[in-house]
This record gives sequence, structure tokens and C-alpha cells, in this order.
Amino acid sequence: MNLDRPELTTDSRMPVRIKAEGLLSAICAALAVLTWFVPDWIERWFEVSPDQGSGEAEWGIVLAFAIAALVTGWMARRDWRRWVQRRGLEARPTGSG
Repeated sequence: MNLDRPELTTDSRMPVRIKAEGLLSAICAALAVLTWFVPDWIERWFEVSPDQGSGEAEWGIVLAFAIAALVTGWMARRDWRRWVQRRGLEARPTGSG
């Protein structure tokens, strides 16, 4: 038994859902940035041009990825805060009056 580190129980591990939401948010944000700076990567990768080169589809995709990143990031934060509160880990101020 290692006395330096407390034993992890099933309840003390961060839920997979929170990790998945955070990862999905990061991926969506990265794809939004990629599409912003290299708008024709989709056309190169999939060899299709849904907007015949006008760039309108790419801006829609940037917007969709950005919204997805914000929503999944918010969900991860919300679920993390609930998990912390349930476990009683929320930082409590040590204040003076």
C-alpha cells in the first residue's frame, strides 16, 4: 500500500462522460481553427467541392464546429462542476470577516 497517494475508488475517478465531452470540445475547436486557416482541406481530403469553390460551405463548417466546441465545452464544465459538488471537493473560501 502506497501511503503517499490515497487509493482511488470508483467514485473518486472523473466520469468518462466529462472526459469525452472535453475531448470532443477540443477536437471541434481544432477543426474550426483548421477550417478557418485552411478552408479547402475538406475539398482536398474528400475530393468533393460542395460549393464549387465559393467558400460558403467552409464558413458554415467553421461556424458549426465552433458552436459544437462551445456547446460540448459548456456541457463538460457543467458536468464537472456537478461531479465536484457531489463529491464535496468544491473549493471553500477560507475567509476572515
